[in-house]
Amino acid sequence: MKTKRLLLTIAAITLLFPVLSGQQRDSSTGSGGFRGSYFVFWNLENFFDTKSEVGSVQSEERSALQEFSAFGKMRWGRRRFVVKRDAIAKTIMDMGEGSFPLFVGVAEVENRYVLNSLIYDSPLSFARYGIIHKDSPDIRGIDVALLYRRDIFRPLSTRFIEVALPDTTRKTRDILYTKGVVDNLDTLHIFINHWPSKFGGEKLSRPAREAAAYALKRVCDSLLDVNSRANIIVAGDFNDTPDSETMKLFPRLINLAGRRHENREGTIKYRGVWELIDQILISENLLCSDEPLFTDVSHFSIFKAPYLLERDKAFTGLKPKRTYIGPRYNGGVSDHLPVRLLIYFYTFAPCM
Repeated sequence: MKTKRLLLTIAAITLLFPVLSGQQRDSSTGSGGFRGSYFVFWNLENFFDTKSEVGSVQSEERSALQEFSAFGKMRWGRRRFVVKRDAIAKTIMDMGEGSFPLFVGVAEVENRYVLNSLIYDSPLSFARYGIIHKDSPDIRGIDVALLYRRDIFRPLSTRFIEVALPDTTRKTRDILYTKGVVDNLDTLHIFINHWPSKFGGEKLSRPAREAAAYALKRVCDSLLDVNSRANIIVAGDFNDTPDSETMKLFPRLINLAGRRHENREGTIKYRGVWELIDQILISENLLCSDEPLFTDVSHFSIFKAPYLLERDKAFTGLKPKRTYIGPRYNGGVSDHLPVRLLIYFYTFAPCM
């Protein structure tokens, strides 16, 4: 057992070494210099803990929690949890391309326990991530959260925006909003979303997504009314594509996923068709390359590592390798591919 643990430790250090080394190689140029890091969003597909305690939660949430336990239908035990946790950590490290991503927005996490395990019990512990999270009223017991590098980002305020659904008997995920300072340079406003799904059909479920869209729009418009040059990043699983009516409600934001959608790329595959429902939107000011914080439309990408994919036996090509296919354990990470955006920190004078 000691030999096995030693080999696992050596393997983890070997995997992690390029990341730790990369953190010392932040690029710089010009009198002020700049460096870049990634903003990541990923729907982790039912990242539940293994506990069976459900307390007094709603019946639908209780059913989901009981399924994802050691004795539930999914046989969700400690070993499978650790396999998924470590695969998530590996993917986040790979997405950083030499350094840990600055931000990692996530959806479909059960609670603070799974987030703590991810950032403290895996090689991600070297990144010293902070967590912004709150248990949401979602009937399935899944939440959104934001991981951030505490050495670069300093949160100033956080709010969880309630989404009031037309069906007042049902609840959905809150929208996470946080405001903070990046590298002591400039303020950044971040929104992490997981909008209601199309369960029951697109038309019937659309009012629920519109409710989420208007809740988000009110806050974003308010920020831009006060400061037209506010730096805003909106990310999430919107359960709608960039050309949908709900995603057209944000004319003051730029949807970076638009071009990828036009090229028929996607983050999920439904009945053989790729759909791009995981997206990142930004305010126009972030496209100004003379600002302390900036990016470019071309810096948005879908992370398509081979180990996140498998052959699509029912249709053609590849599809995301999910953790379960129905009740059958499949050994993958998620039915969604992650998206990311490279952001630069720049110290030159702002745009005029």
